[in-house]
Amino acid sequence: MWSPHVNLQWIIQSVGWRDLVIIVVTALVTRWVYFNLICVYLSPLRKLPGLPYRPLVGNMLDALSGEAMSTAIRWIKQCKSLTIRYYYFGGKERILTADPKLMGKALFFLSGDVHHSMRKLLNPAFSINVLQNMLPVFENKAHSMVSLWLEECRQAGNQPVQINVQDFMTRITLDTVCITGLDYNIHAIGSGDTAGVKIFTRYLRQVGGRTISSSFIPFYYHLPFAANRQRWEDEKYIISLIKERIQAKRQQYWDGCENTAAVKDFLSLLVLARDEDGQSLPDNLVFQNVTGIMFAGFDTTSVTLTWALLLLASYPDIQTRAREEVLEVCADPTQPLTHETLDKLGYLNCVLKETQRLYPVVSNTTRRALEEDNIDGMEIPAGTNIVLHLGALHRSEENWPDAEKFEPERFMSTTVEPYHHLPFITGPYMCIGSKYALLEMKTVLASILREFRLQLVPGYTFRRIQALSVKPHPPLMLAVTKLSHV
Repeated sequence: MWSPHVNLQWIIQSVGWRDLVIIVVTALVTRWVYFNLICVYLSPLRKLPGLPYRPLVGNMLDALSGEAMSTAIRWIKQCKSLTIRYYYFGGKERILTADPKLMGKALFFLSGDVHHSMRKLLNPAFSINVLQNMLPVFENKAHSMVSLWLEECRQAGNQPVQINVQDFMTRITLDTVCITGLDYNIHAIGSGDTAGVKIFTRYLRQVGGRTISSSFIPFYYHLPFAANRQRWEDEKYIISLIKERIQAKRQQYWDGCENTAAVKDFLSLLVLARDEDGQSLPDNLVFQNVTGIMFAGFDTTSVTLTWALLLLASYPDIQTRAREEVLEVCADPTQPLTHETLDKLGYLNCVLKETQRLYPVVSNTTRRALEEDNIDGMEIPAGTNIVLHLGALHRSEENWPDAEKFEPERFMSTTVEPYHHLPFITGPYMCIGSKYALLEMKTVLASILREFRLQLVPGYTFRRIQALSVKPHPPLMLAVTKLSHV
C-alpha cells in the first residue's frame, strides 16, 4: 500500500537533503521568475501605457510617498492616458483608471447573492420617511455645537476665535452616528474626551487605514505591536457595546409589533426587519450591518464637512453666497428643519458636490475581474485588479475644465456627464447612505453659516493624507467670528 510517509523517506534517502533543498529552491525561483518576469512581458496589459516594472516593491514606494491622490494624478499626466498599468507589491500588474467610460462599465459588475439580498433588506432603512425622523438628531447636535462656539465668541468679546473645526466635525458625526445607528448617545459634543469618545474616535479613524509597515510585513495586523494591541482592546469595547444594544433592542421589540414609521435608528430597523420567509435577522447579520453603517457614515461625513469648511473659509465670496441662501431659506431659526427645506438649499448643495469633486474622501476603489474580459479593445486577464481612482477622475482636465479650481457654479449651469462625478460611487455598490450623509452635512453647514463667519488662520498650510479617508493634516483650525446680525 502507498504511504506518503514511506515515499517521502525513500525520496530523502535516494536524493539526499542537499539535492532536495536545491530542487525546492529551484522550483520557487522558477515560479517567481515565471510570474514576475516572464508573465509581465507576455501580459496583454503590456500594451497599456504604464510605469517601469519593479519586481519586488512595484511602483508602491512612489505611490505611498506622495501626498494623497497626487501620485495617481501625476502618473496619469506622465503617461498621457486616463488608463494606465502600474505594479503593486511583488511586481503584480494592476490597472489604474480615471476614464469615465471604463468607470461606468467596471462599477456595474456585481457578484454574490448575499449583497443583493442585504441591499434589498437595507434599502427601506434609508427611505426619506426614516431619514426625516433622524433630522432632529442632526439639528439638535448642530445646535449644541453652535452654542459652544457662541459661548467661546462671547468670552472673546466677539473677536475671532480659533477653533479646531476638524475635531468638532469628528465629534458631531460620532454623536449622530451613535444615536441614529445604535440609539445610544455618546455625548461627544460638550463632554470632553471620555473613555467611550476616545475609543470610538480612535478605532473608527483607523479602520481601513494602511501604513507602509502593513504593506511590507505579512500578517501585520495580527502581530502584537502596540498599535495593534490598542486596536484589539478598542474592538472588545465596541463589540461588547453593540452586542448589548442589540440585546436591549430585542427585549424592547420582543413582540415584533413596533411601528417602524416612528423609528429613528438603524439598529431598531434591523431588529424589526424580516426576510422573505418572515424570519428576523440573526444577531451576527444585525451586528455586521449596523457596524458597517456606522463605520461608513462616521469618518467620510466628518471629513467632507471639514473640507467644505476649509473651502468656504478660503473663498469668502462663495461663503457669503451660501450664507445668504441659508438665511433666505431658513429665515426662522425657531422652525425645525425638514427635508423639503434642506432641498431648497441648491447652492449649498453645489458647494458640497464641488467639495466632493476636489476632495473625494474615498479617493479610490478596486474591482477584480472574475473572468477574462475585453473593454473597448483592452484585454483584461481574469484576476486583474482595476483601481478606479476617483481623485484622478475628478481632477483630470480631460473630464473637467479648470479641474483644480473650486467652482460650485459648475453644478448649477451644466449637466454633469455620466460617471464624471462619483463621490458615492454608482451602480449596485453605490453608497446606500448618500442621502443620509447629504442631509446631515447640509444641516451642519446651514447651522454654522447662519451664525458665524469663517476665516483661515493666518499661516495655516496642510497636505492631504490618506487613512480611511483623505483628510487635511495638520487638523483644520479656523478663525470663527459671530455674525453681528444674529
